Amino acid sequence: MTTQALGSEHPQVAGCLRGLAKLTYTLGKDAEAGELCQQALTLSTQALGPEHPDVATSLNDLAEMWRAQGKYAKALEYHQASR
Repeated sequence: MTTQALGSEHPQVAGCLRGLAKLTYTLGKDAEAGELCQQALTLSTQALGPEHPDVATSLNDLAEMWRAQGKYAKALEYHQASR
């Protein structure tokens, strides 16, 4: 799947961004991974609405990245938003 095939606004692109963010994070590129997660969150929210489970997944992914970096207050903020 590419953005060319689906279009950059397609909700499945957000899932690809989340996967890419996880891979990027495991490579130690925290800032880039955070940006990709944020893009996924924005796209999911716009395409599916704030109550959709994919939005909660993006929020949870961001929270987990913050938690792993020891930024617990920020992680808590995103975990609470994912409810």
